[in-house]
Amino acid sequence: MCLMLLQQAHLKKERDKPMQQHRLIPKAPLESEDKGNKFATQLKIVREFLCTNDASRFMVAVNTGIPIQNVCRHVENLFKSNSIQVIRYDKCLISGQWVEFLTTDRTKFSITNQLSLFCDETK
Repeated sequence: MCLMLLQQAHLKKERDKPMQQHRLIPKAPLESEDKGNKFATQLKIVREFLCTNDASRFMVAVNTGIPIQNVCRHVENLFKSNSIQVIRYDKCLISGQWVEFLTTDRTKFSITNQLSLFCDETK
């Protein structure tokens, strides 16, 4: 009987404790929350943020409130369309890990001459 009372008291204590919040990234309100426009709006936010700031993917996620998985997806799509470039490798200001710093600002893109290294054999 005494053991049962102790267990009930312990369960009551656990139940009355406030729940801990484990959210790393606060959710920022997006312009449009309907399903069709959500990812397009997030892509626009990521593109505009990287145009004004050189940042890692995690820094973009924290500063915009967009989940890191979506940021990585949008960055991959921007790479496929040649709209983004890695400008340097440096330590992330949030995680402290060595990461790629990205930009969508075309004035900061490096100019590559890889294609001019090979002469055209068909001429």
